[in-house]
Order: sequence, then C-alpha cells, then structure tokens
Amino acid sequence: MRGFTLLELLVTLAILAVLLTVALPGFSAQINDARAKSAGLSFYAAVMTARNIARGQGVATLLCPLASGPAVASCGDDFSLGAVVMADKPTGLEVIRVWMLDEAVRVWNRTGSSPVDSVVRFEPSGLGNRNLTLSACAGGANWALVLNRIGRPRLERDGGQCPN
Repeated sequence: MRGFTLLELLVTLAILAVLLTVALPGFSAQINDARAKSAGLSFYAAVMTARNIARGQGVATLLCPLASGPAVASCGDDFSLGAVVMADKPTGLEVIRVWMLDEAVRVWNRTGSSPVDSVVRFEPSGLGNRNLTLSACAGGANWALVLNRIGRPRLERDGGQCPN
C-alpha cells in the first residue's frame, strides 16, 4: 500500500508550524496597513464627494464625523466611526453619503494627541474652510489624509503619529 507514515506527517506538521510562526506577525502588520489605508481612501473619497457636490450643485457642503447612536447620519464628535457628507440646502441639511470605518481604526490629529472632531465646510467654489489632517491608525500602521484650504486632499503613508 502507498501512503504516508506517521513520522512523515509529524515532520510536515512541524515544518508548517514553524513557517506559520514566522509568517503570522508579517500578516497582521499587512492587515493593519490595509485597514489604515482603506480608512484613508474612504476619507479621500468623502472629501472629493463633498467638494464635487459643492461645485456641481452650487451649495455649501459639510464633511463631518459620523455620529453614533440613533441619528447615525448626522455630525458627531470623532472621525473614528466614519464620515458623513451633507449638502447645506435652503430646505436644510441633506445627507449625501455616509462612510463607515473598520472598528480597529482610530483617527487622530497629525501629532496623535487628540481625536479629530472638526467639521470641514466646502463653499460652492470648492474651497474648504480649514486645513485638516485625519491620521488613520490601525495597530501601529498609519495613513493620513491631509487637506489644505484650497480643498485638495492628499494621502500620505505615515503622515501623522499614532498614540501607543
């Protein structure tokens, strides 16, 4: 009969265990980097959506932190949950789009000293009312969205600091 002996199977399992022990820390770092980059790309899309709505519809738009609780599609006090874009129309605020983030991601300012709670207002010209850095941190990985007053965003790897 053909087959594997018990010794051959045990040696194969031992080699597999050693390889997994070496490879797993690299995989977790890669997963954290992907989570942080995904959050940065979500913020990039939110900024571009807010700016395009402002210019295209000729109304001011708001980019603000997503609120928790029953009124999810409203402005909150921390971008770690996500972002919401709202058009400031004469009839009131209209929710355009909501971006939710992975629970493992936290969003800090550039120095990593506090969560970001600032609202950005885009005028119909497409100009923003402030400079802003949204530093997305996930397990030590960092991707930051840097927004200038002109309203142009850019995504930077290690563009901020993550608290320990």
